[in-house]
Amino acid sequence: MAYNEFTWGKARQDFGLTAIEGTRFFGEIEPVAPSEMFTDVTRTQFTLGNRNRK
Repeated sequence: MAYNEFTWGKARQDFGLTAIEGTRFFGEIEPVAPSEMFTDVTRTQFTLGNRNRK
């Protein structure tokens, strides 16, 4: 199937796919606080990235 011929309806029909709507894929997920290491690394990367502006 060429990309420009692709439709969700045709894919469902051709491949026997089904869609489950109205439910979350992972259910309820509790938020997780980032670790101190993650926060430090991302802060450092953000700072280094901003220095390279031309």
